[in-house]
Amino acid sequence: MADFRTEYEKVYEAIRNAIIAGQYVPGERLPQRKLAEKFNTTTITVREALRFLEQDGLILIEPKWGAMVVEITAEKIYGRYIVREALEGMAARRS
Repeated sequence: MADFRTEYEKVYEAIRNAIIAGQYVPGERLPQRKLAEKFNTTTITVREALRFLEQDGLILIEPKWGAMVVEITAEKIYGRYIVREALEGMAARRS
């Protein structure tokens, strides 16, 4: 079956799954060059994937320091769902 995902989506999913599986632990740095080598892609592709992981709240990107895995807690997950529920409700009312 054909895989129609973009390169950064594949890298995003691989890193996301590794974080969730505990292969990358909270506080661990995610160097772009090493990830690019690991996934046989460019640092630009990795950077794009990391941006989406940051939006998901799985990593924190600090200028001049790079990306770092954050601690995932039940409170953080709950907070994200509360915000998402509110936003989806507003979007549904506007439709």
